[in-house]
Amino acid sequence: MSRGGFSPNLISTDFGHASASFLASEHVMVKRCGIVIDADTLTADSNGNKYLMAGTAMGKITSSGLYGPYNNGLGDGRETGVGILMHDVELKWGDVAASIMLHGSVIEDRCIGIDSGFKTDVPTIIYQ
Repeated sequence: MSRGGFSPNLISTDFGHASASFLASEHVMVKRCGIVIDADTLTADSNGNKYLMAGTAMGKITSSGLYGPYNNGLGDGRETGVGILMHDVELKWGDVAASIMLHGSVIEDRCIGIDSGFKTDVPTIIYQ
């Protein structure tokens, strides 16, 4: 039985705002460790590492409820933006609990994967 949202099979990597160099303001609404990123949405590099960088646009996979990088060309739910990843994560060992920005102001050039569709999906973020 799980208590307080704890799941023993997940790794949490919540570093607060430490790696959020994409923020244009300190005024943000963040869901701390509120999403679980599906490690299978990433391809490993030659060393087997799977990284997602802070500032990555995120979408929610409809069938599983897990999250992955936003991609307007997909049809699994990730074509709808939901927020921006707040910190770097390593998914080499599996799915990871992470924090997502739902409201605030960002420096768009420092974010990854934001397009006009994402901006329409997430109007609570100001893109500068």
